[in-house]
Amino acid sequence: MIVRERVDGDLDGCVDALAQVHECDGYPNTWPQNPHRWLSSPTVVKAWVGESDGRVVGHVAVDREVAGAPTTAGSIAVSRLFVHPHARGNGLSGALLDAVTDFAAESQLELVLDVVEDALPAIALYERRGWVYVDARLADWTRTDGVRPVERRYRLPL
Repeated sequence: MIVRERVDGDLDGCVDALAQVHECDGYPNTWPQNPHRWLSSPTVVKAWVGESDGRVVGHVAVDREVAGAPTTAGSIAVSRLFVHPHARGNGLSGALLDAVTDFAAESQLELVLDVVEDALPAIALYERRGWVYVDARLADWTRTDGVRPVERRYRLPL
């Protein structure tokens, strides 16, 4: 596995991996109308991919928004972190988070993120890696079943 900056030519592979994650885990809850645009939102500052045997199997980005609202001054949000179900268990999520952490440290920015409270494996990953729980609030979006999930907010002390 290697982690490197995402280039435009990676987007098809990212969408393929995201489709597998969506089918397996329901992330994102609602499949984006244009997944290429969803991954390349104008608020995304930088993105990385995880690659195995020449295929994109993971993704993470940093974004100027968290939960649809601008981040506070001096912070940036982890966004669109996912790993193909068949590529899990070998540390790729952690390696993607390391790329984000290195970028934030070099840029002197605090990292924040939000995660739905029933995403227990993701929460466990963040907490193992030193992310600090800040608060929880109802999301400003609804799931396909009409429920507004609770989002947990975290920050990473650097």
